[in-house]
Amino acid sequence: MASAPRLDPGPIKVDHGDRPRRPDTSPMAPLGETLTKLRGLARDYQSQLAANPQRVMMRQKFVDHRQKNGPAALREMDQYMGRGSAQPTLFGPAGPAVGLPSLRPQFGGEAKPSAVLSDKQHQEWSRDTRHFGLIFAPENRMRDDQLVSMTRAAMGALARAVGERLEWRAVAHHDTDHSHVHVMLRGRKMDSGQALYLDKEHLAKTREAAVAQATKSLGPAKDDPAKRREDERDEKRAPRAREGQAR
Repeated sequence: MASAPRLDPGPIKVDHGDRPRRPDTSPMAPLGETLTKLRGLARDYQSQLAANPQRVMMRQKFVDHRQKNGPAALREMDQYMGRGSAQPTLFGPAGPAVGLPSLRPQFGGEAKPSAVLSDKQHQEWSRDTRHFGLIFAPENRMRDDQLVSMTRAAMGALARAVGERLEWRAVAHHDTDHSHVHVMLRGRKMDSGQALYLDKEHLAKTREAAVAQATKSLGPAKDDPAKRREDERDEKRAPRAREGQAR
């Protein structure tokens, strides 16, 4: 059988004018410029958040059960928070926000407010020496989910400042131009069972967390020097935590 013919390619000629070139990097330049611009915009936005945080008013109330009947004081706050005219939304430290049921007609056609505390909670809290009420009122309108996140961030910061878990129930009210949150806070720490005392540092950290979460949800506030001066006056008039709360 005849063998296959042998192919001799001959000498390979290389044209040095056609040497492989390095990839042209110029198409990457616009991407790099875009990334640099985005990083700059992110830094500017963070600066705006720091310079113009959202405004959140916070108020605190201390109720001494030995000076005012504990069960009656709790019932009074419970009824105010759960009144149907405020279109309340009930929530706690965890889980979804739950809308309170509509007012139920009583005998004679009168309306009964929805309960914020369970019967068990009412009995346990009534035996404590105190309870607290907190109000968070953001200047700009927030959705229910944003109000819940803001409140949980604030109460989480308060628990960390105190150093123990806290028991609380909250209701968002929608009967004003700007929705706000009422918090009923038990006057006893959950882990040690000791009475709860709040000082100015605790409250400052609570408000800072509320402001930070509101700013995260809504973005930076519009800078208004006149409004800021008003905020400063409100802070000076705001009730302070009672020093040396009765033990």
